[in-house]
Amino acid sequence: MRLAFSALEAEGFVEIREGAGTFVSAYWPKPAPFVAHDAQGTDSAPGQGTPANDCHSR
Repeated sequence: MRLAFSALEAEGFVEIREGAGTFVSAYWPKPAPFVAHDAQGTDSAPGQGTPANDCHSR
């Protein structure tokens, strides 16, 4: 099993721990970057920009 993953391990895609199995790295593929503001310029959760929930309209 170790020989099968040696090429990927060398590139950092696979972690091999003796006696614990094979773990695929959580760092690949990379997650999308975090964006603090949506297209409307608010930082509320989706669906929370309604007038009843918008603190700017009160």
